[in-house]
Amino acid sequence: MGASDRPPSGYDKDTQAEDMRELLAQLGIHGGVRIVGHDIGGMVAFAYARRHPEEVEHLVLVELALPGFGLEQAMDVASGGLFHFGFFMTEELPELLREGRESDFLTWWFDWLSAVPGTFPPEEVDTIASSYRGCEALRAGFAHYRTLLDDGSVNRAWQEPQ
Repeated sequence: MGASDRPPSGYDKDTQAEDMRELLAQLGIHGGVRIVGHDIGGMVAFAYARRHPEEVEHLVLVELALPGFGLEQAMDVASGGLFHFGFFMTEELPELLREGRESDFLTWWFDWLSAVPGTFPPEEVDTIASSYRGCEALRAGFAHYRTLLDDGSVNRAWQEPQ
């Protein structure tokens, strides 16, 4: 996000958790971590805790459904789930439709998600949109969604008795 690299792969939550662990190691932090994750960041935080429970002192997950543990139901539009998952998971199409209209899309998106439309002033939306400008930035942002079904399979396999 932002000025981060936009590699072609590595958006599955296990890889992101290992990236986070490596960053912590570079900072000299090797255990006793307290992780707070929101939305997709919560999915990464869960993957970290699932993979390295001995290193996690506290885990807080906020505003998310976990892949493999309810997210799939939230994505099922036929049962009242949210439409954006399928749209964002579709290869290439969201980038084609959003490129050049990042601020317009995010203004609509934030209004749709907010209890009070207009909560986010245009200058704040533009600041966030600047991180998503252009096809490659959009692709990288949507790539987090494109791994969700695989992330769910990994999480379910972890839960199943061996």
